[in-house]
Amino acid sequence: NCPETDLNIPTLDGKLAEEMTNNKNIIKIVQRGRRGHPVRSKPSSKSRSSSVTNASIYTQPFQSEAQSTINLEKVHSRFEAMKLNLHKHSNQEHTS
Repeated sequence: NCPETDLNIPTLDGKLAEEMTNNKNIIKIVQRGRRGHPVRSKPSSKSRSSSVTNASIYTQPFQSEAQSTINLEKVHSRFEAMKLNLHKHSNQEHTS
């Protein structure tokens, strides 16, 4: 089994998983994984008043009431299936 990943962990830029893609299928998978779990709020600009606070934004996880997880193996499998389907469809158009 592939370990699940906490969806509330931001990137170094402070973005959440669904903010990193335009792929609607991936966004839906992330949203389904988060269903029933609150999305944590991002720190306000007022809390970023010092360089110490700025550094801590990226080294300490945001507080969330409950973890939201997603199985990345399932996401990868879904991606590979979509890619294979697209490849097959593309080959069919070229042979027609």
